[in-house]
Amino acid sequence: MRAGMVRLLDMLKERGIKATFFCLGQCVAQSPEVAKQIVTEGHEIANHSWSHPLLTKMNEAGVRDQLDRAHNVIKQTTGV
Repeated sequence: MRAGMVRLLDMLKERGIKATFFCLGQCVAQSPEVAKQIVTEGHEIANHSWSHPLLTKMNEAGVRDQLDRAHNVIKQTTGV
């Protein structure tokens, strides 16, 4: 995953294209350098839950936990 994302970021940079990346919190935790690169290069980073469970099958507390955990790691890692 990491190599593919870095390659995509390089291609976007070469072409002067900005994108929005909806990231899983667990991926940000595993590859914080990629999340930082996304933000440093001027892209938008957004929350796509912690681990991409089927949210419609979860209770409100479970959904909130998924979103809060992802939000917290994105914010701590990237500052945004």
